[in-house]
Amino acid sequence: LGVVYGGNRGDSGLGPITIRAGALVVTRFRGEPEDDPCQPSQQWIETWRWDGEFLSEDEAARRAEPRPMHAPRPRCAR
Repeated sequence: LGVVYGGNRGDSGLGPITIRAGALVVTRFRGEPEDDPCQPSQQWIETWRWDGEFLSEDEAARRAEPRPMHAPRPRCAR
């Protein structure tokens, strides 16, 4: 069917995933070079759609935003 790759750790880890208007909305943690790897300051919001055959990201809909202070914290081993 489809795969959204990611993990539960810092940079590139997955945050909340929801369904809106028939699309999968994925929050992915993104850090800046100066960020602690376990505390990325940014998040990308990705929209994934089913085209009847594959699950594909709508790259034109991707947006970056600061990660809210109340957002789930990625898990990191220290």
